[in-house]
Amino acid sequence: MAAVDLDDTSRCPVAKWCEACHRIWDLYIVTANSGLSGVLCMTLCGECTTRPLPALGVLEATTRVAEHCEHLGIDLDQMSVLAESGRA
Repeated sequence: MAAVDLDDTSRCPVAKWCEACHRIWDLYIVTANSGLSGVLCMTLCGECTTRPLPALGVLEATTRVAEHCEHLGIDLDQMSVLAESGRA
């Protein structure tokens, strides 16, 4: 399998607001280990990037991991292998 950087956010869309505090300026894409199914991406403002990430339910976290897989051009099985091999 080709090397894939699970933290690559170059193809991840920026939401219209921060997913933690709902600010609409100073937005960044960050990645996080979901703790369950792999790495996900989310939009946070600069201030919220220094705070603990918002909690996600199992279904939402899994959905978000699948969406990040699409951004990376991989599937969930590949995400699992890559995450277990060192990133997550």
